[in-house]
Amino acid sequence: MTPAMRSRLLFLRTRPHLNPAADRGSVSLWVAVMAVAVMVTLVLIVDGGAKIRAGNRADIAAAEAARAAVLAAGPRPAGTSAEARLAVAAAKAYLAKDGVQGSAVILGPGRVQVDVRATDRGPISGHTFTVTRSAVAALLVGVETGERP
Repeated sequence: MTPAMRSRLLFLRTRPHLNPAADRGSVSLWVAVMAVAVMVTLVLIVDGGAKIRAGNRADIAAAEAARAAVLAAGPRPAGTSAEARLAVAAAKAYLAKDGVQGSAVILGPGRVQVDVRATDRGPISGHTFTVTRSAVAALLVGVETGERP
């Protein structure tokens, strides 16, 4: 071995960052770490979409069930117990048809609050997301201005 080669080997041993053989496998490690990061991000995005979808479904079901309950009470609600039973029955019928769980509460003549709980499952992780939403509907009579009955 010549003195120049010996000097070169000594130089590469003392400075491993300049030695091309010391880099073997570093790209594989980087690719493996990035693949895990991409997979975790994908699971969060797709499963997060399932939770958003459940929230939207609960919002729509609560609003529509509240509207159905107010309309079942009639155009001029008097606040009787028969109207209240009709309103609650209409809200529960809508929720059952939509496939969500919930309850309806009469707040006063022509006002109903509906609470809904919707469930959706994450397509990748299989985690079950349960979301609760609430809506209040008030009956307003009139074509242009909408007045309380």
